[in-house]
Amino acid sequence: MSTPPGFAAPGGDTAQALTRRVISGYDGPTTLTELVQLASILARSRGGMVPPVYFNNPDAIIAVSFAARALDIPMWVALHELYTVKGVVGKKAVLIRALWLRHGITYDFDVTDTECTGWIRRPGEDRKYEVTYSILDAQRLGLVDRNEEWKKQPKAMLVARWTTTTANRWTPHIILGMDTEDLSTDPAGEETAGWHTGEEIGPEVLRVLEEAGLAVQKGQGVEGLRGIWDRNLVLLDAWAGEGESLRQVLTRMITEEAVKGLPGEPRQHPGDLALKRLEPVVVQGTVTARQDHGVPQGADGTLWGPEEAAVADMVRAAAQGKAAGPEGTPATVAGDLPCGCPLADVMAGTGHRETCVLNGTRS
Repeated sequence: MSTPPGFAAPGGDTAQALTRRVISGYDGPTTLTELVQLASILARSRGGMVPPVYFNNPDAIIAVSFAARALDIPMWVALHELYTVKGVVGKKAVLIRALWLRHGITYDFDVTDTECTGWIRRPGEDRKYEVTYSILDAQRLGLVDRNEEWKKQPKAMLVARWTTTTANRWTPHIILGMDTEDLSTDPAGEETAGWHTGEEIGPEVLRVLEEAGLAVQKGQGVEGLRGIWDRNLVLLDAWAGEGESLRQVLTRMITEEAVKGLPGEPRQHPGDLALKRLEPVVVQGTVTARQDHGVPQGADGTLWGPEEAAVADMVRAAAQGKAAGPEGTPATVAGDLPCGCPLADVMAGTGHRETCVLNGTRS
């Protein structure tokens, strides 16, 4: 497979060492179409191979696929080792211990019918983190009375609770799928830039990177890149080289396009450009949000950012009469911001930063 410019790949034995997987990672669909097709097939599966909770429930299978991607585990493992209790996704203890082993975490424990005591040691650390979980802990939570398995197989139940307690306390980054294992160098210390997870860039991600590069070359700007973003939502968290996800690469490209500035002018902050674009419209008495005002910002790739904030603040100022329309009349406001916030609602608040839907404080 070819490698995009700027993404150097190692060769020889180093390449084989980095591409070899100790435990399989996510192997499910990478496009929405393929994911829907697979979910439809599995939801009709009979014979006990697929857990009954997923029968006639393709939406749940799609949701599981996102958990599988976050944890980087095979779809089949996710279907059988993940569960939900009152809307909260849980991981079976055996899966947690498998994730520990994959990430170089060592552990051991001793268990009786009344207590499980053990330790874990994280990579690069000498300290052993010790945890004890007893039958008294389970009784205080009411677990023993609610589940007969505590009486039938207390050792297995104690080991399971010790595992989850230890994971929540000492390895939350792994069970939440937030581990950032760095394989950018081989054991000998030779730099192998562009290899973050030890895998080649997937063909679908490579296609998107090439499409984005062509969009920039053709001068399609923010609008062209945003279109690519919207067409490949399922792939945004896939690895794209240099320790970055596709989301981060596209975010950087979109931001760079947004701050190129107007023809013949120096590069400017997106917020300054927003004000410049809106100035003639405000003077005419109408402020309308334009689709190119949304620029993903930060690693999470949300649409909320300094440009949209500046647009909303400008709109709000106009509505308060600080920017007048023709013959001194207040400017009118129409339309929505790309994030979906109605401009009228934004004006009534304290500013877009505090009220944006995507910023998490406005429902």
